[in-house]
Amino acid sequence: PFQSIGRSWRRVLAIRIALVTRSNLQERTAVTTAANLTLWPGRTWPVSNPNFRYRVFDTVAPIKAMVWARR
Repeated sequence: PFQSIGRSWRRVLAIRIALVTRSNLQERTAVTTAANLTLWPGRTWPVSNPNFRYRVFDTVAPIKAMVWARR
């Protein structure tokens, strides 16, 4: 089984990472209107408390060493 995982990793060219932050200040009224935050198309994160402000940071990290190892 472990060898098949190794073969799958060879096909990975990049990793997508998302970080959800929440403010320290709890507002008196709801400031986040959505029930879920969109991390990227097709992937959401549930909002635990709409009285906080949330922000999503995302990036794609290419795995260059994996690409070079294919030679």
